[in-house]
Amino acid sequence: MGKAAISHIRLRKRLVQILKAHEGELPSASALYRMVIDSGMSPNLAGSHNRIAQICDKTKGIASLTTKVRSVSGDSYTADVYYLESEEVFNEWVASKMG
Repeated sequence: MGKAAISHIRLRKRLVQILKAHEGELPSASALYRMVIDSGMSPNLAGSHNRIAQICDKTKGIASLTTKVRSVSGDSYTADVYYLESEEVFNEWVASKMG
């Protein structure tokens, strides 16, 4: 497995940890990006909120809903929010990728 694939697995594991710790909340990709950076992960590894959204959309066990989100400035907009659908499905998927 290449270096990029391993870093993607590490980022996905961190996303699952964050979603599990914030169960009941539905963070947007922007909020998840901030949570990943606040958890100590390198901004270079995390990429951007667009990368977080793409990874969440492709990761087994993470699901999304489209809903209205309120920004820090008070404006509201439509965005995808993410939640941990099944940690078991995610762990099985990681095991299959790790060989």
